[in-house]
Amino acid sequence: MQKLLFVISQFYKGGAETSLANLLNALDYKKFEVDFVILDQQFVEQATSLMPEINKQVHVCDAYKRYKKLNILGRVHAKFIYNASQKGAFYYTALDFVRGKIYDWAFFVGEWYTPAFVATQVKAKKKAAWIHNDLSAAEYFNTEQYFYFHECFDKYIFVSKTSQEESIKKYPFLKEKAVTIYNINDYKKIRKQAEEKIDDLVIPNNKIVLLTCANLRPQKNHKRQIKVAQELKKAGIEFIWYNIGALTDTNLLKQVKNSIKQAGLEKEFLFLGPKENPYPYMKRADIITVLSDYESWSMVITEAKILEKVIVATKTSGALEQIEDRKTGILTEFSIRDITEKIIEIIQKKELREEIKKMDKISKEAKLLCRKNIQSAQELSAYKKSLILDRKENKAKVESLWKKNRKVANESDKQKNYEEIKMLQSEIKKLNQEIELIEGIETRTPKIKETIDEAENRNQDKEKEKENSEYIK
Repeated sequence: MQKLLFVISQFYKGGAETSLANLLNALDYKKFEVDFVILDQQFVEQATSLMPEINKQVHVCDAYKRYKKLNILGRVHAKFIYNASQKGAFYYTALDFVRGKIYDWAFFVGEWYTPAFVATQVKAKKKAAWIHNDLSAAEYFNTEQYFYFHECFDKYIFVSKTSQEESIKKYPFLKEKAVTIYNINDYKKIRKQAEEKIDDLVIPNNKIVLLTCANLRPQKNHKRQIKVAQELKKAGIEFIWYNIGALTDTNLLKQVKNSIKQAGLEKEFLFLGPKENPYPYMKRADIITVLSDYESWSMVITEAKILEKVIVATKTSGALEQIEDRKTGILTEFSIRDITEKIIEIIQKKELREEIKKMDKISKEAKLLCRKNIQSAQELSAYKKSLILDRKENKAKVESLWKKNRKVANESDKQKNYEEIKMLQSEIKKLNQEIELIEGIETRTPKIKETIDEAENRNQDKEKEKENSEYIK
């Protein structure tokens, strides 16, 4: 069983944190033992904690909470164990939690905080820093502080290919260590939670509802959104624009509220604050807006696509990878004028909105059919059966390798097996995705399903006729 450690500064709702919660829920705890350290989970007003979302099988160290519970004896004891630099940088409780442990992999999550804890206080065979933004654009990123520990890390994980490429252009030394692992979403959970009832979303008749899901911070550029809303109102568009997300930056919140008042948008541009479950709001909106100055891989875009919503997004590195313009969403430049024009167009062209809702799924399915040169229902059925068979064989191989590894003493041989397991699991994931696409084609095209069933019945009849014929002979 591999030992994994994840470390993050705080665990309040945001894209990176939600993705990490999804990952912790997706891991196979028969194969992984997982520790999770939250370095400084102090109370933050107007923010939603994700602590309740952590999988129960994860060993959690809320370092701040544990530190507050330490008695005098515990604090005195810690002073004799740790040196001045350790005591000045970290809570004793976080140091105690990892002391004496050796991990297979240790991950520091986030580029907004120093990775010093994992770099200097954790013993692990491999270490990785998980980067959730485009480093070429993130104005808050502290280059010297973060890369001071460059030699301590074996990998830098990016959440999109585009943000990885752009970051490497700015920091070429990352190239040899950079990999991409896309954010994880819980599709079933999102769809289920979207059905929950809400009572604080007022939707006036004949008004278009726009929704932004973003914590209030400079990167998300709410000030520009207010100017866009002002232009929409001048153009005579009937709309209401809701905003969901943490409001922890009180200075920025004051500026934004002043801007709303000056623009006369008190009834059109509204903040609902943080929501534990934003999906019912997303489901009821007509348009989801993601108008950041930069994004690596937007969780909101993926969530909106899962709920089959229309998305208008600025051309960040993440959005360029996630959206096909005018097919699976609308991409805009960063100017007020272009954003306004694109939103007005999508509001006025209802048929375009409906087409975009359908196209995200259809485009993936069409690519699959073209790539595999599938031209009939029978060929589709045969391909699906081959995928299911391949998946079954790969799962059997994975299980065999896990059993084999329990008996292997040599670390080098174990590592080879782990690499093969990782490759097979990646292949299984791809097979699952293609099977889901085929099932989507069957669901949305009943005729195909009927044809497949008829073809299978005919094949069974032919087999029976063949058996009878041979029996008579």
